[in-house]
Amino acid sequence: MKTTIFTLTFLTILSLNTPLSFADKRCSGDLISPGKLMYVTEEKCGEPLSKERVGEVRYIEKKGKIEKLIYLTELIYKEGGGYHVLTFEGSRLIKSEFIR
Repeated sequence: MKTTIFTLTFLTILSLNTPLSFADKRCSGDLISPGKLMYVTEEKCGEPLSKERVGEVRYIEKKGKIEKLIYLTELIYKEGGGYHVLTFEGSRLIKSEFIR
């Protein structure tokens, strides 16, 4: 019994300090989940607290020697006791986290 209570307490404390992956955000009654376009997200959720380019991805197609450079952009929204961090590859949402 004591072990179970200790384990549950430990897991609760641990979960408070780690981001929640795929924590979908809700704006204007719409669920902002992976695959959503950046402009739709900004239209629904408003101006983010922060919008920064955080990296880039290069795609190279061998046959046609086509190279695509796609930027990774993070939009950060303050909500409640934490922050929603939305990561976009190009214009598509690929990752949603809630950080306390």
